[in-house]
Amino acid sequence: MISAASIARIEASTLWRTRRVEVFDLPEGRVLVKGQRETRSPWPHRLLNALAWMAGVSYMKAVPVHGGAQSQAIEIMRLRALAASGLPVPQVRHVGDDYFVMSYLGSRDLALTLREQGAKAFDIWLQGMEQLLRVHAQGQYLSQCFARNIIVSDRLEG
Repeated sequence: MISAASIARIEASTLWRTRRVEVFDLPEGRVLVKGQRETRSPWPHRLLNALAWMAGVSYMKAVPVHGGAQSQAIEIMRLRALAASGLPVPQVRHVGDDYFVMSYLGSRDLALTLREQGAKAFDIWLQGMEQLLRVHAQGQYLSQCFARNIIVSDRLEG
């Protein structure tokens, strides 16, 4: 858990409120604070869904992105479900009204790692795909599964 003093420090910060994320070094360890995104208009998704329907490619429908408390609740639920399945995801440490705190896994995302690895990039990409298969084998799924959202760790898990 996060202490009352650490929560007060987080809530006093303005950076995560403007940039949506901020890393803190707290007595409880390094954490990432993620603020809520504003509620989004449904119209761009409705337009894309109409175009997908007219083109006969229903699998191209937009995934709803609600924003606000609803999106935060979904993200926390997904992180907890993935963790309960034994998958290596950040631990949810605290939930506030307009933000949540999770353990910090690092800043080396898969996109950056692939760009820097040259000939070794394919092997790293394959390892990432093996992890994705592991997620599916656990009956789970990922949202926003982009290389920039996947953290690369030197630790071998599971």
